[in-house]
Amino acid sequence: SGTFDVTGTPGPVRVGGIFSMTNCIEKAYPDICKNAGKTAIRGSANVTTTLTLTQLATTPGTTCATAKATATTGARSNRITWQQHHAVEAVYVPVFDLVDTPGCGTQVQAALTVKVGKGNAVVIEPGTKGKARSVMYVIPGDVFPS
Repeated sequence: SGTFDVTGTPGPVRVGGIFSMTNCIEKAYPDICKNAGKTAIRGSANVTTTLTLTQLATTPGTTCATAKATATTGARSNRITWQQHHAVEAVYVPVFDLVDTPGCGTQVQAALTVKVGKGNAVVIEPGTKGKARSVMYVIPGDVFPS
């Protein structure tokens, strides 16, 4: 998870991420799989990604805005086969409106959950020259059409 300050952002924001994931087919490949759970050279991995946004309260007990990505915006289950081995997953919340309720601030917490189901372990890679880097982004509401 990560927290973003959207002070001064006009209107809603779009928050999302692009994640480079690998099905751990071997403990030694890629190096990041060395501490992974189950590996099988011809195994596949079932992975579900979700993204939840929460406007953080400045006053304890205050209920502020929340939102979740949907299947249409990337929150879904995917299978990464041993032949494919690597996948890039994108998940986002297209329009997140902060509430101006007293006690609600301008900080937004973005929490990505990656659940690995049946099959091999999955890791999120930091990126290399040959593989995409995982990133999170926030786009101000005045940049995209409503």
